[in-house]
Amino acid sequence: MHAVEQLLALPDQRAAFLRSLEAPHQAPFIRCAKIKITARCNLRCSFCNYWRMDEPDEFSTEEYCRVLEELAAAGCVKVHFSGGEATLRKDVFELIERCSALGMKANITTNCTMLNAERAERFIAAGTHSLSTSLDGPDARSHDALRSVPGAFERTIKGVRLLRKARDKKRGKMKLRLNTVLTRHNFQRLPEIIELAADLGFTEVHPMPVDERGDEPKNRLDRRNIERFNTFTAPLAAQARERAGFSLAPHLVWPFGQSERDLDYAAKGRYARGYFEREKQAPKRVCFAPWTHIFIGWSGDVFLCCMARGKTEPLGNLRGQSIAEVWNGQAYRAIRQQFQNEMPKVCHRCDMFVSENQRIELALAS
Repeated sequence: MHAVEQLLALPDQRAAFLRSLEAPHQAPFIRCAKIKITARCNLRCSFCNYWRMDEPDEFSTEEYCRVLEELAAAGCVKVHFSGGEATLRKDVFELIERCSALGMKANITTNCTMLNAERAERFIAAGTHSLSTSLDGPDARSHDALRSVPGAFERTIKGVRLLRKARDKKRGKMKLRLNTVLTRHNFQRLPEIIELAADLGFTEVHPMPVDERGDEPKNRLDRRNIERFNTFTAPLAAQARERAGFSLAPHLVWPFGQSERDLDYAAKGRYARGYFEREKQAPKRVCFAPWTHIFIGWSGDVFLCCMARGKTEPLGNLRGQSIAEVWNGQAYRAIRQQFQNEMPKVCHRCDMFVSENQRIELALAS
């Protein structure tokens, strides 16, 4: 939900957004889109299921270019490409270039293991605004154990260095961001990962609690480990972040929360930590993603977000519909109305949009 609070500062845009919260629940614009251009991946992460899927029925280059044009017409300002492993698509640079030419910021998530000097330079030449990659440990042993492919760590490090070299050569401004999936196997290494990220030239590190269901998780932190994280790891990670010049925003320093209630929720994998629950004498909170964000799968299925993919029915498919037809179609309008009454169960597991929703609520209340 890219800079929605800034958009709401404009009287006309603010009025249009407020009207969209009422019947018939039609949203005036799309602010950001996430497109999973493939489910294929060259790694075998223990906490991910994409690589386990059958060969997907992917959109063609022409179909994706048509979608990008429709997104731009709908007011979209940022598109995030991801996978699977996005660089398995030979047209990934063409899609980024087309996105940039349409005036939208093109961001991408890639594991960087398939990069060489030429491909790194193509990311810069295509106009990539921001690139995110992942390190789940500060060394090969810890990272490769979770990614399940020997040599993945060294190849990612090499790819990042090639990207920095290409960016500096072209005097580009592409941002490099690092994602770290926090599991019970690696959470104590976070301060070291932050230090490595600073050395490699990343502009930010995003700690991401692993999304895992079930009463006997293999990767999710239990209550005791979350307490250990907050007591010992988080303070050291905060110090490393401060030395590196990274943000000290609470959701980045304390991804599991700080209160006893937060920790209880997080131990169950409910990372929204009660934010959307309906309680007596408590404000009714809504996730504004259905009014601002669209998620597009590799075969054209549309969902609210990546958390909803595979857990809710698609809101449409772009092989037979346009972005405009789906965005304000019956399914999308129905889900917007539903959100104002009761949030779906899957939303209670998601912390992705909580901070953005808080900023929008403040903007609407001011």
